[in-house]
Amino acid sequence: MADYYFRTQKMTVGYQNIPLISDMDFGLNKGEILTLIGPNGAGKSTILKSIARQLSLVAGTAFLDGKELAGYSGAELSQRMAVVFTDKVHGELMTCEDVVATGRYPYTGHFGLLSEEDRQVVKEAMELVHISELKDRQFGQVSDGQRQRIMLARAICQEPEIILLDEPTSYLDIRYQLEFLKALQEMTAQKKLSVIMSLHELDLAQKISDKVLCIGEGGVERFGTPEEIFAGDYVCNLFHVEGKLLDYANSLGYFTAGEVQYRMKNQKQLRCGITTGTCAAAAAKGAAALLIAGVSQEGVKIHTPKGVTVTVPVKISESFCDRCECIVIKDSGDDPDVTNHAEIYVSVEKLSDDAEVSQSAFADQEYPGLWLDGGEGIGRITRQGLEQQIGQAAINTVPRQMIFEAVGEICKAYEYRGKLLITVRIPEGRKLAERTFNPVLGIEGGISVLGTSGILEPMSEKAIVDTIEAQIRQLKAQGVKSLLITPGNYGQGYVSNYLKLNLCQSIKCSNYIGETLDLAISYGMEDFLLVGNIGKLVKLAAGIMNTHSKTADGRGEIMAVHAVLQGGTGEMARELMNCITTEEMLGKLEMWGLKDAVMESLCDKIQEHMSRRAGNRLRFGVILFSEKYGFLGQTQDAQAVLEAMKEAI
Repeated sequence: MADYYFRTQKMTVGYQNIPLISDMDFGLNKGEILTLIGPNGAGKSTILKSIARQLSLVAGTAFLDGKELAGYSGAELSQRMAVVFTDKVHGELMTCEDVVATGRYPYTGHFGLLSEEDRQVVKEAMELVHISELKDRQFGQVSDGQRQRIMLARAICQEPEIILLDEPTSYLDIRYQLEFLKALQEMTAQKKLSVIMSLHELDLAQKISDKVLCIGEGGVERFGTPEEIFAGDYVCNLFHVEGKLLDYANSLGYFTAGEVQYRMKNQKQLRCGITTGTCAAAAAKGAAALLIAGVSQEGVKIHTPKGVTVTVPVKISESFCDRCECIVIKDSGDDPDVTNHAEIYVSVEKLSDDAEVSQSAFADQEYPGLWLDGGEGIGRITRQGLEQQIGQAAINTVPRQMIFEAVGEICKAYEYRGKLLITVRIPEGRKLAERTFNPVLGIEGGISVLGTSGILEPMSEKAIVDTIEAQIRQLKAQGVKSLLITPGNYGQGYVSNYLKLNLCQSIKCSNYIGETLDLAISYGMEDFLLVGNIGKLVKLAAGIMNTHSKTADGRGEIMAVHAVLQGGTGEMARELMNCITTEEMLGKLEMWGLKDAVMESLCDKIQEHMSRRAGNRLRFGVILFSEKYGFLGQTQDAQAVLEAMKEAI
């Protein structure tokens, strides 16, 4: 281990000189990521804090670049080691750029003044983790995923040689986990850093790590490569998973790279499918193997970001002169996906050294010599605000990574170093796109190649929320700061006919009111006006932010309670609860002379619950209407938000 850049020698960690984990010997080189895994309470955070010198070693030592850690002064260590732990950072009124710039303090002297060189380092760090557009945003107004990348940029500003991270993906959804870890991996490779971190997500640890250190109840149990650690049933033993629970875990792909199986949804067993991204990656890998090695495959294995390995059948493989093409049939499982059974064609073509590639084609620094583009039936971006640039094919980030990785794997296996152009096409894509949100998003000419996990969950609802986010991102890129939100067509009709607002900047949120409000806040919107039918929005008075009936109903109960609060009787409450529709309830309230008072009471409660969710991070208004009775009521700031929107438009 003497050659490792960072290594330990009989290192023992604990508290108040009482050992918790003893005699640890492990190490890593520059440009490598070491991940600590193990059950809660095993001591992963203690190890990291001890390496960071927040805790004193009980025994043994650790070496950094051949020198004992204890021999570094605080100033010296701060220029070599950066720490990103789970403690929440409160930036108060600091901008994101201000927070990142605090990473330069080891270099700025007592007064903390930034030089031009310091500012350039800050700029480059933010560019490296893709947060340049956040530089002027207040730190308290960004999402958790964005905060994690900001803290990573701050660590990069220290220009360290080693970074310690404690559960950096905690509380992040899969998209932000992938964004963060991709930035971390790119940074590690580019800067030749050493990274030591703890992770609970085993599938991510398996993908991103060069080395894995397993911490059990008795201390360090294993140290090795992911292939060595995740072979067999060792990991499930580490976490004490056995019996029926192990069977269930394996069905989810937790500990083994098994085939996709089933999920339980609404008390039904439903079959999972695969995303268009997985299909495209499989077809690309098959075409590359046929082109480079002359190997034809009936089934191609793809390791999905979810940690599950799938074998994707290849329908047709064809060879041409310097090009091969494979076709994969999309299998959506029991998910009602519009692309189910669509044919995904991917060709891989050899290019001469002097061949020019379209400027709109995608490239990846990790796979030099490979280019990716979309062909027939793949949409093209026509508006700003999406993750691709205008003119590029609608192939999202994760599918692009999967495709590059799949073809790169073949190139590496057969030591091929020439230039290749990968082209994805879906001949019926233009027609299929008419049944998607692509026309609304400004994606023209076909469908998108999607998928963040590679696996299509039955009855997935995440795609709707992703579409809402894409629309908000687009409006943000256009300089819009006020969002007009309606659950659906009824709301849009009322907005157009009665409120006389232009619908060009409106967004349909379906049932996802809470998620839409959260996204508006995370993208720095200033005003948020929600206009909807009482049938859905009455649920907000009970704090129900997902208004789908399968989540919660309670319309009759909510109306009944507020009727009683406004002087109604128990018998009136029973009648309201026996009504089928809110229109019927409104008729009874009007007959009893309670309609206006109940609507005012409902709006007060909606104001309370929406305020709790939004805090003071934006100004919002909610307007209730009915098909029969028209305007019913609004929350306290609704009129001001409405007038501001009319002025802006």
